[in-house]
Amino acid sequence: MHLGHVCETTPKVVLNINNNALMNIGDGNTRTASVLVQEGHEIEVNNNGNIYVKNGSTLKITEGSKLMIKNGGSLIIENGGLLLVEEGGQIDFYEGGNIALNGENAKLVLDGKIHLYEKEPFT
Repeated sequence: MHLGHVCETTPKVVLNINNNALMNIGDGNTRTASVLVQEGHEIEVNNNGNIYVKNGSTLKITEGSKLMIKNGGSLIIENGGLLLVEEGGQIDFYEGGNIALNGENAKLVLDGKIHLYEKEPFT
């Protein structure tokens, strides 16, 4: 799945995952999936929204795109799942957000940037 227009950065597309919404990327068994966030577009997860990247599946943040994890939002990368932030891509991580790597083969590859917007240290 491509989020945003393949050749255009406008109009800007923001996918909001909130209010107990759930986004599963793949099913963790036989079906894998990839979500590619195109340049100029964003995913925002907050307020009890959850994104799960399942085994064999990928969430890719490309150059000029953004993943925002805000208060109450969670990104869970399951064993065998991958979050890839390419050079020029960005994660904005806010106080009260959650990123979890569940398993030895859960991967977060950060070639881009992570901006921390929280009061407590990032551990």
